Amino acid sequence: MRGAPNAISQIESAIQSGEIAGLNAPGGGLDVNKLRDFIDRLSQTAFAMQGTFDLGKYLTGLRQFGTGASASSMDFLTAELPSLMRVMQESRAGTALASLDQLMLSPPPTTRNHRFLDEQKRIGIRDHNGHLVNEREYLSDRMAWYTDVMVPAFAKHGITSRESITNELNLLFSRSTVQRLGASLSADAELYSREIARNRGQQAQGDAPLMNYLQNAPGAQFAAFTESWRAFEAVTSQALMVPVVKSVQLITSAFNDITRYVQQHPDDIRQFGNDIHGLVTMLSTIAGAIGSVLNVIPAPIRRILESTAVTAAAGAAAGSVIPVAGTGAGAAGGAATGLVLGVWNEANHQANRISAMQTAPGGSAASQHVGTANISLNLNGREIATAVQDVQFRQAQQDMRASGTAPDVIQHPQVPGRAIGR
Repeated sequence: MRGAPNAISQIESAIQSGEIAGLNAPGGGLDVNKLRDFIDRLSQTAFAMQGTFDLGKYLTGLRQFGTGASASSMDFLTAELPSLMRVMQESRAGTALASLDQLMLSPPPTTRNHRFLDEQKRIGIRDHNGHLVNEREYLSDRMAWYTDVMVPAFAKHGITSRESITNELNLLFSRSTVQRLGASLSADAELYSREIARNRGQQAQGDAPLMNYLQNAPGAQFAAFTESWRAFEAVTSQALMVPVVKSVQLITSAFNDITRYVQQHPDDIRQFGNDIHGLVTMLSTIAGAIGSVLNVIPAPIRRILESTAVTAAAGAAAGSVIPVAGTGAGAAGGAATGLVLGVWNEANHQANRISAMQTAPGGSAASQHVGTANISLNLNGREIATAVQDVQFRQAQQDMRASGTAPDVIQHPQVPGRAIGR
């Protein structure tokens, strides 16, 4: 219950406490059955006291108690004494009990201490011959004797308050340790009563609650996990553990190499970070500038420029990886291609927009009150619209010749007096 590191020490303390308690067989040897019962009861009391009971400290207090423990009952040793030790501290309780035995069990006080004997007779804890009242009960259970003999004796003489009991104890006993023991038994009577009743109740339930706790405690679960892992490692053996260990070693080695490189080349790592930061800053600036410029350019021209810029960037990237071409050549070629594609796409976009406006419900484009802008775009000295019309006209002629639905004046030129196509 107190953890594995001192578990063996706790067990040794319990066995030694049993030996001090005089758990002997008739022949003088250790009675194993009594010892087992003693340890079981102590364990159940420790469980009832929620782990505040330390068998090592209990052993220390029992040693201070000395030979008086050998005549004490099992109930006193395992239910009452642990509570007394917890309240008074272990060694103090043991010393106080030993001192009480010396005062109560030795011959009646001598003439030098005759006043203590007189007071003990007067109060009623010794008879007129000086013998201790209920000595047999005293030997078996000191706390029960105090309750059955001293408390009624105090009450008979009107000694019930804390102050009056303390004053009376000073007159009964010559040692301060015994006086403190009596004061504790009187002042903390209710506390002792509750703790002792709890300890006895736990002992009455037997080992089942304690065993259930130990099996389900976090420490027990962790121990079970550890044993399961050991069994797993033994079963899988080298078949699994060798590659797993090698993988862990490789990962460890990689991290060590990276750490060593960073330690040896701090400037390189710092420069790499600065380069990344500079590149991001430059791209952000360029993007902002492009956005500002494009915001003031008309939409048709902006779309053509965007196509040119995108294709130029792609060409530059391709030229940087293609041997001989070069980034500059790739960018120039990409820009020219993007310009042509942009112009072509924009012409188609404008034609589709006008066609959609003419076919829209409510009339022609003129009836829609849509304002138009007169924009003239030139390519190689010619208007783009005229160039597009020429291309469309030549395509129509090609279609007519291919289908045979019109005379081919190109293949058969006209001659005066000759029919077309002949």
